Amino acid sequence: IVAVDLAGGTETLLTDNDVPDYLPRWSPVGESIAFTSIYAGDLAIGNYDIWVMNSDGSNPQPLFEYPPWDTYPAWSPDGDVIAFATTGETDGVANSEIHLLDAAGNLQRLTYNTGSDEWPAWSPDGGRIAFASNLDGDMGIYLLDLATGQTRMLVNTPAYETQPAWSPDGRWIAFTRKESAADGGDLWLVAPNGSLRQLTATGDAGEPAWSPDGRWLAFTRGIDTNNDGRIGQGDHADIWAISIDDGTLWPLVESAYHEWGASWAPPAGSDADPY
Repeated sequence: IVAVDLAGGTETLLTDNDVPDYLPRWSPVGESIAFTSIYAGDLAIGNYDIWVMNSDGSNPQPLFEYPPWDTYPAWSPDGDVIAFATTGETDGVANSEIHLLDAAGNLQRLTYNTGSDEWPAWSPDGGRIAFASNLDGDMGIYLLDLATGQTRMLVNTPAYETQPAWSPDGRWIAFTRKESAADGGDLWLVAPNGSLRQLTATGDAGEPAWSPDGRWLAFTRGIDTNNDGRIGQGDHADIWAISIDDGTLWPLVESAYHEWGASWAPPAGSDADPY
């Protein structure tokens, strides 16, 4: 995991070990970063779990030792809770479900269905969670009302729709639409009332992440490095940003490596993170 100063271009390595650390997520205050890791050093976890470290990379710790595969961490707006997806089984069907974990270690399961529920994203008011699921057959975007426990479909087509990200003002949910899980995709916006807006049409974009002011989306931009005519899982990628206002594209991180899973640092806050 690497932090990049966009003003000066300085890169700071935050994690450095022999296992994958990925999907970093800055806390709302900015003192902590949640991420997914399979670190098997002194703690010998041996499976993917949600970890938290200080924003400078110090003191990385697993939140809990949970046997299934845990990933896609997402902080609540107040920083008190982390939503994530964990693999499991519902009614005899192997799947993944959305859970909540607070700073005291209390675990709460949110979704109960035979679909694969993943990529939770909080609404700015903390009252709803958007997530991706194939509970109706095709992978689509759903909304869960935390007060009522009700889930409703927001976007579901024969395409593969995933990776929702809620805008800071609550007006839009960005997501990735692609032909299949292995293909490159494009960025779309959907309003909570279902209105749609397409942002890219190049088939090389995914993993949208909102800037704190809501004017830009950072995203993973695939590169056809193996020259097979398509963007696939074996290709490299860079981090770009697109303007919500006029569609201007801007490279943020370009290299010969595979950069992905961007997360913006938040504005400086006044309260300490509970984790």
